[in-house]
Amino acid sequence: MAELGKKVGLPEAVAAFGAGTNGERLFLNNLQLTDADAVTIAGLLKGDTKTKRVFVGRNNFGNAGASAIAAAVGASSTIEELWMTFCKFDDAAADDLAAALSGSSSLKELWVRGNKFTAAGTGKLTAAGKFVDHELLDVKLPEVAAEEVEEDAGDEDLVW
Repeated sequence: MAELGKKVGLPEAVAAFGAGTNGERLFLNNLQLTDADAVTIAGLLKGDTKTKRVFVGRNNFGNAGASAIAAAVGASSTIEELWMTFCKFDDAAADDLAAALSGSSSLKELWVRGNKFTAAGTGKLTAAGKFVDHELLDVKLPEVAAEEVEEDAGDEDLVW
């Protein structure tokens, strides 16, 4: 498994998934990842049964990348959280994100703050049957309140 506290890049993540040594967290924030990189990440997540939390925020992927990741997460039975904050996608990805929210049996939180959603895009996410915090544009299942989310000590330093 990847060393805790050490930030890794996409090649290391690909190697860990290929070797089956990935853990419950995939942390690839702030790496300038593109749409092609997001498609690679989606491929890693398809069929994976270990990953519960995916952090791919502050990257450069747009609608195609967001849609690819959303499809993989929507088909997952283990991913509980997806963080795609401050990337480059907009309303064009809202349909795929809404499908992921509706289709996933495990997804509890989708964080999309800092992207370019309009009221129409937010409406699509709301229509998926989930609560949308319009101020922050973060989507959460109604039954999961912030105080119920468990925080692990040292989460900010964890890689997987």
